[in-house]
Amino acid sequence: MAQFEFYINDNDRIKLVNFILSKRTNIIPDLLYESKKYRILEDTEDFNNCMKNRDIRYFLLDSSYASEDLNFLEVLIENKTKYKISQRVGGPYLDLVFYLGHAEDSTIPYKRSELDFYSKFIHLNSTDEFKASVELKAYYSQIVKFIKSQCRSVKKNGKNYWISNEVLQEISIDLD
Repeated sequence: MAQFEFYINDNDRIKLVNFILSKRTNIIPDLLYESKKYRILEDTEDFNNCMKNRDIRYFLLDSSYASEDLNFLEVLIENKTKYKISQRVGGPYLDLVFYLGHAEDSTIPYKRSELDFYSKFIHLNSTDEFKASVELKAYYSQIVKFIKSQCRSVKKNGKNYWISNEVLQEISIDLD
């Protein structure tokens, strides 16, 4: 699994969401749905509402790399059937996560974000796997490049962390 971790504030998150939306990428919240129809964020107001509801995980689905739709799993909750998007099935897609807080003993005392994708996905209505496409990897690299343009690489405890310039002004950390 390719994974890029970074630390950005709410303003930076809005910039990132706007960048993704400007590419006409579908941003789909990872929620329990009433039907097998997922929600697509239209704008940053939609994103802000999701974050207020503590919906932190999103699927990024773009026509440049997605060859299949996403799949749903049925989940029974309090005698009601709900639907959840199935991990690794269909797509392929990118995962984007915006955590809401951090542990007291975190190396970087700030909420973390991550962008990642699986190396293999499973075809819809099949058990056959397929590799993440070159197009997905190229798109991932574009998003990482955008994030890095807003950040600085900081070394702490022998490890590099990508932290936005705004966050570095907000927090105080001892650097190596």
